Amino acid sequence: MTVAIHVRVRLFAIQRQLAGTRLVELDLPDGATVEDGWQALVERFPVLAPGRPSVRFAVDGEYADPDAPLHDGAELASIPPVSGGAPPEPRRILELRDGPLPATILDDLTAALATDADGGVVGFVGRTRVTPGTPAP
Repeated sequence: MTVAIHVRVRLFAIQRQLAGTRLVELDLPDGATVEDGWQALVERFPVLAPGRPSVRFAVDGEYADPDAPLHDGAELASIPPVSGGAPPEPRRILELRDGPLPATILDDLTAALATDADGGVVGFVGRTRVTPGTPAP
């Protein structure tokens, strides 16, 4: 194979855990497609192969089909499926408070919203910032 393009592949969630890395550098032939990038990735990490039927892709931040072309310097994101969603009858809580939130706010919300069918509860307590911060490597 004559190497013509260099592609960075980003892995997320279970793929990142299985491969043991979040970023893989690949050298591919000119004219390579997203699917070619996936095949090269699976050659390096065969453990990823069974997930192919449910993987989606993005090239440079835009969703892409497997036959989409790659270019030198492209960032290919391999996006595994995500689970979850709202229960049949979504419950919403709106509460306005004057003053700081109690330290137990996440426990209180978990007790009010989570069910035994939920896999986890994620909460953010803090402030957002005006600047976007440092980009991920």
